[in-house]
Amino acid sequence: MLEVWREATRLFTPIIARQTRRSGDWNSTGGVLEFWSLDNPQAGRSRKYKLVIVDEAAFVPLMMDA
Repeated sequence: MLEVWREATRLFTPIIARQTRRSGDWNSTGGVLEFWSLDNPQAGRSRKYKLVIVDEAAFVPLMMDA
């Protein structure tokens, strides 16, 4: 996940207003980009997302439960 996070922050730096360890807030749209590890199936619980992208989903144990 760290490699993808680094590349995303490099690409989006011009439009990120605030950045934390695993998220970035967009300047003009109010959107948020967050990264979660599915090592813990409870990651991201109680949050609502318009779009979720799972990288290498075939390697996530119990993917459908997560």
